[in-house]
Amino acid sequence: MRRITLTIIFLQLVLAALAERIDGPANIRVSPKGTPIISLNDNIEVECSELENGWYQIAVNIKLTKAQYDSSTPVDKGDSLFNWQNEFIGTALTVIPDSLQMTWYSGGAPGNPRRYGMYIYAFTYESNIKLESIPELRLNSILMSKERPTRNDFSNFLTEFGFRDTGILDRLVEGYEEQMIYESTVIDPSPMDRIRFIFKASELVAIIHTRPINDLRNSKYLTRGRSIIILKQMDPAEQKEFLEINRKAYAGLD
Repeated sequence: MRRITLTIIFLQLVLAALAERIDGPANIRVSPKGTPIISLNDNIEVECSELENGWYQIAVNIKLTKAQYDSSTPVDKGDSLFNWQNEFIGTALTVIPDSLQMTWYSGGAPGNPRRYGMYIYAFTYESNIKLESIPELRLNSILMSKERPTRNDFSNFLTEFGFRDTGILDRLVEGYEEQMIYESTVIDPSPMDRIRFIFKASELVAIIHTRPINDLRNSKYLTRGRSIIILKQMDPAEQKEFLEINRKAYAGLD
């Protein structure tokens, strides 16, 4: 059994990576076309990879009791599964294989009670993920409908998908507002940004992304698996400087 210790900061970070939602109830399997191990209820949030051959790899973060954490089989067949809001999210259909689980705890200091949880890493078929819950698809629709989108055009999108302030550029340049969501831990165990908006006042300057965005404007490779769509009109020298600042901003980040 794999076990890790999480700090509260990291716990908050990985919870913020959630985006996609289950169209369920849906079976979650040990492998593509493999044995079902859990059933998740409708609209449950999960972390999700990109689609590959009709299947998504997903991660589900569930709450454990101390007794479950200390057990050799923290989740047994028939157990009810709960999230961190104590909501019933599904049922275990079998003992979760060791290779698909990672238990963890966080806290323990005075005023910071210890929490116990488990990541379950498994697979689900493409129809079990709601298309409207995939942020890149929603982003595509906004970009296709607006020639020069502003910050106001993304207000509902930013709220719905839990974007948060970030200061990746702050140590190099002032004047920008940045909003981002984290990449899935299925893809990156120490995730950084999946989508990052760069605004200046009400103007959308650029979008940085790790997954394809089917926008008609030109997306350029940036660095570390990230591409950038620049929406602000820039002359070649200004664009070159802007790209270099963003590349430098990722140096040393993890």
